[in-house]
Amino acid sequence: MRMIDKPQQTVAWKANAFLMVWTLGVTHVLKFLSAYTVSKAQIHALLSKELLEG
Repeated sequence: MRMIDKPQQTVAWKANAFLMVWTLGVTHVLKFLSAYTVSKAQIHALLSKELLEG
């Protein structure tokens, strides 16, 4: 009984760890993308402002 139970626990632990890492990764990517989009928009706004004034 213990021999069958242990691999299932390991698989569950691995799945949990994978889910945690995946969620963290996705959150990181989303944060990076939103920051990148914002900074890109800010740079674009600054450039167009300089072009209009200059």
